[in-house]
Amino acid sequence: MKKAKEEQGKLILPESHPDSVRVNRLTMEIVCTAHRGFADNDSNLDAATYQGEKKQRTEHLDGLEWEVILVQDESVNACCLPGGRIMVYTGFLDHFNTDAELATMLAHQVGHVIARHTLETLTNLLYIFIVMLDFPILFGDSKSKREAVESVMELRLRLPFS
Repeated sequence: MKKAKEEQGKLILPESHPDSVRVNRLTMEIVCTAHRGFADNDSNLDAATYQGEKKQRTEHLDGLEWEVILVQDESVNACCLPGGRIMVYTGFLDHFNTDAELATMLAHQVGHVIARHTLETLTNLLYIFIVMLDFPILFGDSKSKREAVESVMELRLRLPFS
């Protein structure tokens, strides 16, 4: 988020700006609701099994430091970054008339963070990169093949199994 803040610079509205306060309030309400939803025990599982599954589904949320920054820009856009960080452009505020409409977009971004979609995308890009490294193995000369094989094997050994 630090890099994103540096890139946006003076376009970022201060936290005390009324629109920033509004967006942050709505986001925190959504986050609190999501946490309550995870805490509800409406499962047919026994308590111990439920607690284990709940912990597995939600433990990555415990360390999140939710932060929303509002960028003065006409774009109707928003994005999320790992760690509970969300960037919203003021074009959304001009596009949506009510808090309910804005909350729908914010909930979508919160959902991306909860589901760890940014990390999933980064992992997929890493796999694509590895596949690209495979091309010299198939089509290169013997030296480039050997170097590519060593690089690919080293990367593959570092990746988690899925």
